[in-house]
Amino acid sequence: MKKIVIIHYHEIALKGRNRAFFENVLLENIKLSLRSEKVDDIFRVYGRIIVRLNADSRIDSIIIKLEKVFGIAYFAVGFKGSRDLEALKGDIWETLKNEEFESFRITTKRGDKSFKYSSQETDKIIGSHVWQKIEEAGRKPKVDLENFDINIVIEISSQGTFFYFKKIKGLSGFPPGTSGKVVSLISGGFDSPVATWKIMRRGAEVIFVHFHSYPSTSLASKENVREIIKILTQYQFYSKAYFVPFLDIQKSIMLNCEQSFGVILYRRFMMRIAEKIAKNENAKALITGDSLGQVASQTLENIAVVSSAIDLPILRPLIGENKEDIIKLSQEIGTFDISSRPVEDCCSLFVPKHPKTKARVEDVMEMEKKLDIDELIRSALDKTEAEIFDI
Repeated sequence: MKKIVIIHYHEIALKGRNRAFFENVLLENIKLSLRSEKVDDIFRVYGRIIVRLNADSRIDSIIIKLEKVFGIAYFAVGFKGSRDLEALKGDIWETLKNEEFESFRITTKRGDKSFKYSSQETDKIIGSHVWQKIEEAGRKPKVDLENFDINIVIEISSQGTFFYFKKIKGLSGFPPGTSGKVVSLISGGFDSPVATWKIMRRGAEVIFVHFHSYPSTSLASKENVREIIKILTQYQFYSKAYFVPFLDIQKSIMLNCEQSFGVILYRRFMMRIAEKIAKNENAKALITGDSLGQVASQTLENIAVVSSAIDLPILRPLIGENKEDIIKLSQEIGTFDISSRPVEDCCSLFVPKHPKTKARVEDVMEMEKKLDIDELIRSALDKTEAEIFDI
């Protein structure tokens, strides 16, 4: 018997004429994820992807990597068995006999309708054999269709018969790159990394833009963001990031404008700069970590004023999320520890004591007449640094 990993997807399978495109991108992403692993082959069969293992395959490492591949609904370490049912019975018991369990069930999925036996008939034949072997081993067999200790899953397709005992949940979603490019305004906090991850999960290739106020703030915030980008790059394999100096823009706003409008004006400039980068990268939207009402700049009125600065759509996947849910997801994706570090960044510099919570766009635009918007943006972009990240 050949040991394998059998990989299933869900949303991709619901695609119509584009299904093959999504499947092929997922296949290539799996190959990229496992490129440092020792496996014999990775190939697609109808409705699933197979990783053929060998004696040198590091199964634990392979599992960890597959758990970070968007597009996988679930996967399992299993075996390719015989198409002959008598031989298959022996294959299954040979691998099952060393497993510890009290109750079991059989679940057959017969995709190949030319196979001699129906799913129910196969369940009965394999189940009877397992029952008999358990009795012969001096144990008391028990079938439980609901609260089983082990589920013997058999998949019969025209391209092979596979079986396994334990499913491992994947991230689902779509493979990165299948939904186009977006630009994420990334910081070292909890929200924007989680927002970015959620949009990555929907198949977007993410380009990062980080605004910093060095040297008025330390380099620690930039380093934290680099670490976060490295973690998020594990989910899309390759990333490009732009690090934008923002201090001169902040100083100009503080010197020329009413301080209570400061944060709103900052964010309008950030959107304009990110939009220019997005258009240069052929990205179709921006991502922010906004959560409605969480801070003064995230009231409905202020969100509208900030959004009006640009034409590109702004995706806000956390807009209805509670903070505790955001933090929980940051723990799951691996950014929590970095985001927990107490580091001053540009968002905490020159923050007004009493920020506007219900700004009017007319007032903000009147204030912006005091600023040389085009020159401030041009100067910031001229000093912007680009960096590549890959796994």
